[in-house]
Amino acid sequence: MPLRGTPTAPKFDGNPRELIRYFEDVEQLADAAALNDVQRIKATLHYIHRDDAETWETLPEVKAGDFGKFCEAVKELYPGCKEDKSYMRD
Repeated sequence: MPLRGTPTAPKFDGNPRELIRYFEDVEQLADAAALNDVQRIKATLHYIHRDDAETWETLPEVKAGDFGKFCEAVKELYPGCKEDKSYMRD
C-alpha cells in the first residue's frame, strides 16, 4: 500500500461524487496487497482526512470488520454519493 500523501495513494476530498472512486482505488490496492476486510477498513480510514476518519470510525461496521457493509454505511453518510451512469450504455 502506498504512503499517505504520495501521488499513488488513494484520495478522497469529501466530495460525495468521488466516494465510489475512492473505494474502488482502495479496493484495487487492497486486492494487490491481499488485505483482509479488517485491513481494508483500516487502509480506507488511513487515507482520508482526519475529520472524516473520526466520523467513519464511529460506524458499527468498523468493529464488525465487514468491508462491504462498511462501504455501504459510509455511503449513507453522503447523500449525493452514487455511481454516475450518465455516460454508460445499457
